[in-house]
Amino acid sequence: MIMKLPFVIVLMTATATVATLTACADVASVESFHSAALGRTMRYAVAVPSAPEGTRFPVVYLLHGHGGDHTDWFSHSGAAATANALGLVVVTPDGGNSWYLNTPTERWEDYIVQDLIQEVERRWPVRPGRQSRAVAGLSMGGYGAMKMAFRHPGTFAMAASMSGALDTTRTVSVFGRGREAEVTAWFGPPDSATRRDNDVYRLAAEAGSTGLPYLYVDCGVDDPWFGINREFAAVLKARGLAHEFHEEPGNHDWRYWDRQVRAVLPIVAKRLQ
Repeated sequence: MIMKLPFVIVLMTATATVATLTACADVASVESFHSAALGRTMRYAVAVPSAPEGTRFPVVYLLHGHGGDHTDWFSHSGAAATANALGLVVVTPDGGNSWYLNTPTERWEDYIVQDLIQEVERRWPVRPGRQSRAVAGLSMGGYGAMKMAFRHPGTFAMAASMSGALDTTRTVSVFGRGREAEVTAWFGPPDSATRRDNDVYRLAAEAGSTGLPYLYVDCGVDDPWFGINREFAAVLKARGLAHEFHEEPGNHDWRYWDRQVRAVLPIVAKRLQ
């Protein structure tokens, strides 16, 4: 039984309360579980809407950006309150600075699309199946959401990117300026299989025209990644893939993401069953 704690997010490990954050949510907690893909314990936050016991909900997996963690969406935005009003469960996993990749040594993508989904559907009142799942994210998380949409089209009904850092697989990228060593550590050298297999432009260009999740992309016009996102949207349009693209006022910051997540989640709710 879940205890409802209005307007408070209680951050929990498997054994103890870690912290309390102010937020507009009926109940949210941080949980720990063992990821077989990563071979270690991982944490995620989850917010469940207020409803009679036995109610099951669609679920959206919200991915954080580089330098963030699983608490970001609940600490800095109205995602929990918005999802509560829409009848959506929100799950926010800890993705480290992994770019949500499967690499020769780390399987972060499998941790999300296999281990986490199994954990959430086992423990929380969510509806199973593709038509009840969406993945979304900001910056690094927006890249991760688009990548998972193309690499796992049978897993999610919708994928959304807010200010996506979509070009990071490229030899020259917005994120990679001055961070070449970090990018190479995750993606490998310029001709690596990891870069090729996780290049969202290539994935979009080569994807089948049917069976994909519905795609949502937005970016602020003052964002360093604005041109990158406009280019990606042009690829989607040229391929005739079901999507929408929004150019909005704003930059690469939480003021923008808080506003946009409140706009994206109603679209998610309409798309899920």
